[in-house]
Amino acid sequence: MKSKWMPYIALIPVIIIIFLFYIIPIYNTFYESLHDFYGRYVGLETFYNVIASKSFQNAFVYTVELSLITTIISIILSIITAMALKDTFIGKKLVLFCYQFNVSIPHITMATMILFIFSQSGIVSSIAYQLGYIDNWFDFPRIVEGSSMFGTVVSFCLKFIPFIGLSVLSVLMSSSNECENQSLSLGVGKFRTFFYVTLPSLKTSIFSTSMIVFAYCFGSYEVPTILGKTQTLAMLAYNSYNNYYDVNAIYVAYSTSLIIAAVTISAAVIYLYIINRSKAEVTI
Repeated sequence: MKSKWMPYIALIPVIIIIFLFYIIPIYNTFYESLHDFYGRYVGLETFYNVIASKSFQNAFVYTVELSLITTIISIILSIITAMALKDTFIGKKLVLFCYQFNVSIPHITMATMILFIFSQSGIVSSIAYQLGYIDNWFDFPRIVEGSSMFGTVVSFCLKFIPFIGLSVLSVLMSSSNECENQSLSLGVGKFRTFFYVTLPSLKTSIFSTSMIVFAYCFGSYEVPTILGKTQTLAMLAYNSYNNYYDVNAIYVAYSTSLIIAAVTISAAVIYLYIINRSKAEVTI
């Protein structure tokens, strides 16, 4: 006979991991941010100074833009690809395999592939040079090595389109087409049927996965570092932490890290809320 304490005992390792690797580091970072270099309590003065700085504001705006653009593009293209994969066609298994395979590729590998293709010394530049469109490789625009977020967005989207798309596809495959067929039989066009019948049934899947995408993009470091020069919040935190010439830089890192944590945790809470609400609606 199972003990009533077994579920709680099984949770002990998870609680320990959360406590050691999440709660303690966040608490320590918050505590350090409230004190200056000499250990004196300064309250939220550090936060105010960081938020008021131009470097933080630029990084924050760029990070939000990058996260929103990536999330919106990923949602739109994932819905389109999922709708296409819902139907049966020749080569569907191969296409679906490639679709799923993208999810398994590490972000840093995807970023390196984008750099290999679109950099000034990449494949596209070499082809343009061979065809005579440019005189040398340096004439090729710096679309992935400059201030543009093109390469970063492409790298993220190649990962997140199938991530959201597979979730949407599972909903489409598990649901019946009865409502859609009735809508079409009543003379409602395919366009309106999609927006008023199909799309509402996908909202839980789309919203929940989009929260994960936004949170990851907001806190990402490796991809923007490889594919762009514009500083994100994560890059600002890392560079400030490693700035040994400014005693106040470490507090910029602390404050920025806490802001990133607050945004990502909020996204996780929204995700859990959406999932639990959808389960409650199904139960009712």
